Amino acid sequence: MSILKVPEKTIIPGIAIFAVDFDGVLCEDQFPNIGILNLQLIEELKDLQRQGHKIILWTNRTDHLTLNGITYNPLNDAVNTLAEKGLIPDAVNKNIPEVINYFQTESPSNKITADIFLDDRAYYYRFKTDICHCKDCIFAEDPKDAACYNEIKDSLETDDLICTYYYTNADGSPQITTKMGYCQHSIKND
Repeated sequence: MSILKVPEKTIIPGIAIFAVDFDGVLCEDQFPNIGILNLQLIEELKDLQRQGHKIILWTNRTDHLTLNGITYNPLNDAVNTLAEKGLIPDAVNKNIPEVINYFQTESPSNKITADIFLDDRAYYYRFKTDICHCKDCIFAEDPKDAACYNEIKDSLETDDLICTYYYTNADGSPQITTKMGYCQHSIKND
């Protein structure tokens, strides 16, 4: 069973870029040592590369580390371990050449450009709004109660949506509110 999905919309058309952490994702977190490898994920990433997609090893591992008098080469260890399993990242802790060519610049930012980030310490958060321009609008927690649900459901990536909606207070002043859920266009706020 596949755990990765290529997004329909990618930064560079036709190429999905996956930025993948090492410890806790490609292997069990045993830093600075190498933990048990996630062979299923490694195989899926190799399949994605064969399809033309790009893999960036995106890790905090460095070239040299000394702990308790022992010197480690944790980044080289990670890269070599992946190579032994047949996964050669297209880049390590930097943008792939295709991104630099596409944007015609070497980014001054330390943040890399990727479509998907796989990280054991990540929390998915995306600010997304569906702005209702109705003057009088109330909020529906259940998507089945939202008149606009059929209009927006195909564009949703999750079952959640942050909806900014407008209504008029009892004193006639406008009110703007943002909540998680769905906007209900058809019922007025009393």
